[in-house]
Amino acid sequence: MRMRHVKISDNAEQSFQLTREVVPHFYNPLHFHDKLELTYMVQGYGTAFIGDYIGQFKAGDMFFMGSRLAHDFKNAPEFFKADSILKAEAIVLHFDEAFLGDSFFKIPEMKEVQQLFKDVRTGLKIEGESKAQVKAILEHLNQSSPVKQITDILSLLDILAHSTEVSNLSASLPSNTFNYSDAEKLDRVLCYAMDHYKEKIPLEKIAEVAHMTTSAFCRYFKLRTKRSFSEFILELRIQNASSLLLNSDYTVEQVALECGFESSSYFYRVFKKVKKETPSSYQKRMRYGKK
Repeated sequence: MRMRHVKISDNAEQSFQLTREVVPHFYNPLHFHDKLELTYMVQGYGTAFIGDYIGQFKAGDMFFMGSRLAHDFKNAPEFFKADSILKAEAIVLHFDEAFLGDSFFKIPEMKEVQQLFKDVRTGLKIEGESKAQVKAILEHLNQSSPVKQITDILSLLDILAHSTEVSNLSASLPSNTFNYSDAEKLDRVLCYAMDHYKEKIPLEKIAEVAHMTTSAFCRYFKLRTKRSFSEFILELRIQNASSLLLNSDYTVEQVALECGFESSSYFYRVFKKVKKETPSSYQKRMRYGKK
């Protein structure tokens, strides 16, 4: 069994870790760790799981996750096909909240950064000019001198601490009772759901995947995700439908069938309820900036 409490290796010569991943698809299971994590998506798309947040991610997105916040970025099914030429790429920065010492961020001048560290506990998505500025810092961070790297990270935190272009993701704080066994269990459920979301999944089957009774699984899943399993599957279908609308040549009707909806009319109703617009208007707006 793979432990989901991931230990980010420390480098004695650096107080942070910056990596650039280029892979056929992102491979991490649902996991959590003690570091803060800032991730910029260079290539790829799929579904993001951050705390109890479920949403679409795509190239150009930026996420900031707090310590011990469970998260995973699962690429869309087409990334896993044997003949796929798609790539997933991300720039990832890990650092401790006290990477400059236990007291540095407690001084009065760091009041806004202290608040940022509180806000990031539920995960943040960064947009607009703030994202562009942070991206520029990340792309050149490893090319700077050691002292400049530290001042660059402080600049990055200052940008985010004063930005109005950030939005909270998870509705609740990480649970102190969430452990690697929970992450292992939820990851099995997520992986099975990602593979079978187009089908009708009986509660008895998904409870079996989680090694639980049906009633215990329903309680557990609602507690950890703030939604029922049927609501989760519906969200998963909508997220994958959103990806297909943007990244394929399928018609809206084909997308509906591909994502497990019984009819295009039902798909229209559900999509509009979740996204507050029709599939066709969403596609036009996201692809061409048309309303």
